[in-house]
Amino acid sequence: MNRDDPAAPATEEEESSPVLADEEEEEERYADDDEAESGDGEGEERNAAADDDEAESEYDDEVDVPLKTLTDDSKAFLAGGNMELMTRRCVILNGLKRDLSPRFASAGSTAGVLRVYTEENPVEGEPPQRQIMLLYRFTRFISSGSGDGVAVRGFRSTKLHEMRFAVPDDGDAAASLRRWAGPALGPLIYPASHACPLEELWARLVSDMRVPPRAWRVYLRADVGILRRGDYTTRRMGRVSYYLGGMTEETWPVSMYHVGMELQLPEPVLRRPCEDEAKGKGKGKEEEDECSVCLEELESGLAKWPGCFQPHVFHGECLELCLKESEKCPICRRRLSAPVDG
Repeated sequence: MNRDDPAAPATEEEESSPVLADEEEEEERYADDDEAESGDGEGEERNAAADDDEAESEYDDEVDVPLKTLTDDSKAFLAGGNMELMTRRCVILNGLKRDLSPRFASAGSTAGVLRVYTEENPVEGEPPQRQIMLLYRFTRFISSGSGDGVAVRGFRSTKLHEMRFAVPDDGDAAASLRRWAGPALGPLIYPASHACPLEELWARLVSDMRVPPRAWRVYLRADVGILRRGDYTTRRMGRVSYYLGGMTEETWPVSMYHVGMELQLPEPVLRRPCEDEAKGKGKGKEEEDECSVCLEELESGLAKWPGCFQPHVFHGECLELCLKESEKCPICRRRLSAPVDG
């Protein structure tokens, strides 16, 4: 761990990892949560929750998303209508170049640690398409006892997600992670009650990340902790980070994935001089040169939604905002997870 990193957890003598909360204590805490969230606005915890837009249950906004499976027989899997979550073992962390120092960051009542692995040569027999593979795990925490300890919530405390991002041939993996992959995670896997701090957390984790130019594949393993807002203290967040750091050294579990998808990332577009000369010529040309999101003229910083039957081009900044709300094209509603030839 990088002890100089201000986001890295502070160490303490004889510090021990938190343990799973007792089931009876869990039931009492959930009952307390329900009462606080269904109240009439009285009490400090209720006011804090209202300020953070957390009046609804932390779990009510989580919906199982139909999967685009990543196995060789995915077509048969989908054709059979079987949309159950799949069990897959992660074996990618062997024989790859690894970023030696895990990246720690925190935002609000969330904290995360990210490990980065790269592979410079394409896998034999596979097309040399640049890819980003992300393993993302949520773990929810609560306070433990009357001190600054924390414990893992015993019921639905952990969610596993696997995402693959196809990077355009002329795209940059690090830039794609910051600009496109980050916003795309929001509507797919973030709990709505913590979406804003989780967006900020991801931005901090990948802000200064560098990917070797020859890297064809980038593998990321992210462990993220969410502390119940009513239990938030600086020391407790430090203990959450300490616990997450230990989790990154463990073998990735064989378990059910809540979300497992493959997404095509938007492609950067450069306006050609011939397009500028033709601007305004022909019926409907004016509409084609407007961004359908902001209705401003398309001039620079453009990006194209992947896979649309006709190219749909927008301002890159507008697409970033759209991705935070949905993975669908603003015009034709094509999903990023739709097959390229579909």
